[in-house]
Amino acid sequence: EGLLEVVTFLIHEAGADASPVDRWGGTPLDDAIRSGHEDVQAYLREKGATAGKAVEAASVLPLFDGTAELIDAAFKGELERVRELSQKSNVDVNAGDYDRRTAIHLAASEG
Repeated sequence: EGLLEVVTFLIHEAGADASPVDRWGGTPLDDAIRSGHEDVQAYLREKGATAGKAVEAASVLPLFDGTAELIDAAFKGELERVRELSQKSNVDVNAGDYDRRTAIHLAASEG
């Protein structure tokens, strides 16, 4: 089923990019497709999301602010925590973890 509520919040209210690319060249749309989450796929496509391509992996710096917490909350489907964390000035909703996977990557693939 995916975490459509979290994906919707991240894009619509928190301003997350609908197609961030992880270190393997994948996007949240790829994750939703691979996981069979048709409602998330449809929403991401409606928001202009694109499928990924193979890209060279960039180095990623460790996250020292609330961004790591945001990514974890999105992974767990904790919408209220995602909402709270995304409103903090030091949290970047488009930042990725060590694999360049953002909160929306995880929300699109889990559930």
